[in-house]
Amino acid sequence: MKENNLNDEESELLKKDYFMQVPAKVAACDYHKGLDLVVVGFSNGVFGVYQMPDSICIHLLSISRKKITVVVFNDLGNWLTFGCAKLGQLLVWEWKSESYILKHQGHYYNVNCLAYFPNSQPLARAGDNKVKVWNVSSGFCFVTFPEHANAVTALYFMANNHWLLSASKDVARQYVYVTRMAVMPPLLATAYHQCRWNYRDREDVCHVDSKFDEYTIPYDVLWLDNEHTDEKRYFTWDRVLLSSPKEMQNKLAASLQRKGV
Repeated sequence: MKENNLNDEESELLKKDYFMQVPAKVAACDYHKGLDLVVVGFSNGVFGVYQMPDSICIHLLSISRKKITVVVFNDLGNWLTFGCAKLGQLLVWEWKSESYILKHQGHYYNVNCLAYFPNSQPLARAGDNKVKVWNVSSGFCFVTFPEHANAVTALYFMANNHWLLSASKDVARQYVYVTRMAVMPPLLATAYHQCRWNYRDREDVCHVDSKFDEYTIPYDVLWLDNEHTDEKRYFTWDRVLLSSPKEMQNKLAASLQRKGV
């Protein structure tokens, strides 16, 4: 607090008080001379009303998620007006009854779409997951629809029955709610699989594997057709052409490790 003399260039520091709002900073303030009150808006969206000259805190309230950029007393000192540029927010608060006189806020993001009612009075616009309907004459929003889960992409007024239709990207979300999320494929499904009909014997299999080495082509899986079985019976091996299946598989596994697969 400083005592100033308009006729003198010097001023004297009489008292210093702290608001105890660290790490927030003072962003805006106003003083009402008749009530000897100071209102302070902070960078964290909190405001405080203080009785001078002892800086006694009468009210301390959070009204926004962003910095309060302007605070103003009305002439009587019973109403406080707050502005938040980041959110396009305007609030009028009656501090004695601790009640809101006016709450007004635009869209946090850019406006995606808008629609006029046929008489050009109500105007609907959307820029996030909210639809706001405004009175064109007064410039105030009189109803907000926050039901969308994603950005609103289209608006349309029905002239005959005063309906407002809106659409958004959460249609896909509703579809997923009905069908459920698709199961991710196993990692092996994204690998390179080598397959042909048919590998004759162990030497043929090892020859194909060696050719991948020769031409430095990586692969992950080598499939054998049912010709490798004993008379096409599953879970069996041809005892003549593939007499040592375990040894062959170990050799192929070692080869794939050398390839870095």
